[in-house]
Amino acid sequence: MKKHLEAVIFDMDGTLVDTEPLWQESDRRFAEALGLVFTPSEWRGFVGMGGRAFASLIKERLRLDIDLDDLAQRKDESYMEHARGKIKPHREMVKLVKALEIQGLNLAIASGSSKRVIEFTLKEAGLGKDFIEKVSADEVPRGKPQPDIFLETARRLGVDPANCLVVEDSVHGVEAALAAGMHCVAIPHEAQKSESVFQKSHLLFRSMEDFTAEKVLEWMDLTYCLCEDCEFFQNGRCLDRD
Repeated sequence: MKKHLEAVIFDMDGTLVDTEPLWQESDRRFAEALGLVFTPSEWRGFVGMGGRAFASLIKERLRLDIDLDDLAQRKDESYMEHARGKIKPHREMVKLVKALEIQGLNLAIASGSSKRVIEFTLKEAGLGKDFIEKVSADEVPRGKPQPDIFLETARRLGVDPANCLVVEDSVHGVEAALAAGMHCVAIPHEAQKSESVFQKSHLLFRSMEDFTAEKVLEWMDLTYCLCEDCEFFQNGRCLDRD
């Protein structure tokens, strides 16, 4: 069976960068300012949903007479004001990104955040130049858990979806990656770690504390061909290495 790896697509918030606590606090303030209070258990279900989808939910629940684009922009501004100077990348993720760059793989972001927030977050984290494509859920018809954002990212990269690997932390993200026909590395968000969908991922970590770049690279070495002159696999191993 012939297997390739041509591109690695990263979710951003919670996966590449440690922003979920910042989003949770920002979203709490944003919602409460409009008159809506979410419990921690309710917020758990919104992880990975995407900014515009969250704004749409608030608009619907409160029956707000506010343009959705305007509401989503207010939400973004609330987040950026709260998060500026606080965004940190996960250290092991940075190591993985640099190692994949050395392999010459195409790297991309596929995020539920707006394009504006994606650029802001990557710049704050010092990772703005590492990804050749940055795709927002705002740019596709349907957000995660639908596969649209991953399929669009593969299209922009000029890569077959089957030759893409996704790195995700949310239920919605894992579902979307699998629906797109891509392999998926999952690092469950703390609020969703008990969800069974994570068991369907191709490589599963217990948490971000358990995640290491070395473990991912070892798994990739057994799953994909990273040789310059070989593409053929049998039983998950490169024939040239047996």
